[in-house]
Amino acid sequence: MIGCVIGPIDESGSTPITIERLAGYKAAMNAAHCEVKDEYLVNGDFSLQSGFDAAQHFADLEDRPTAVFCMNDEMAIGLIQGLKANGLRVPDDISVAGFDDIEFARYSDPSLTTVDQPAEDIGRKAMTVLVDILEGRRPKDLRFTLPTELIARDSTGPVKKSRP
Repeated sequence: MIGCVIGPIDESGSTPITIERLAGYKAAMNAAHCEVKDEYLVNGDFSLQSGFDAAQHFADLEDRPTAVFCMNDEMAIGLIQGLKANGLRVPDDISVAGFDDIEFARYSDPSLTTVDQPAEDIGRKAMTVLVDILEGRRPKDLRFTLPTELIARDSTGPVKKSRP
């Protein structure tokens, strides 16, 4: 089973990034025929501290997930440090993955498995759309999907079967 440290929740429910990444997490879990357990979802705020704090929740569970996906790399790095502070080994006891591929991801201990998003392409696309709007050309769609890449590093191990 895979847990998730989700992003910030605001008065209206949550931020667009949190909504989209949570939908992606749930879709992937459903596609893999895995149950989404409420106790495996922990609120965070995209900070190192919220990842560190989430580690206590997972460490206290009798039936811990075998892996945790964090909605950004900062929370994932904090989660790794918090799990280690609770005597758990990453990835031996629990695998951790993040999202963004920030520069520090490769230098964390262990190095962080993460999803890389094409930041330059995102910026380039945003500028193209902005220029089009300023010049009176309204794009048909303001939502675009750009490719991502999984960067496998040392914070994830081989797939383990759920504990009985």
